[in-house]
Amino acid sequence: KESDSIGNLKGGTSKNAHSFDAEKEFSSSVCFGGTNFQDIRKKVEMEKKQDIPKNLANIAYLWKEIKSLDTKRIKKSRTIQVDGRGSGYGSSIPVLCSNN
Repeated sequence: KESDSIGNLKGGTSKNAHSFDAEKEFSSSVCFGGTNFQDIRKKVEMEKKQDIPKNLANIAYLWKEIKSLDTKRIKKSRTIQVDGRGSGYGSSIPVLCSNN
């Protein structure tokens, strides 16, 4: 029922313009559970700015570093060959991998 009260939840109460406290200070929308998320965002932005090369020598160094990672994309075939005996198409049929 609406009038039931359980723990800190109080039933049968309602807010209206007369009960509104205009002098009460609003809570910060960037703080939650004691953590200031605005500070965390600023810290991450500063770390990203530090990673940006400032001159041509740093750009060259960054490029060599990226190239040294040597993480090439793994090439996969889009089709596979399946046994097609008795289908009328021959001994093997190309089929899309996503349909197999």
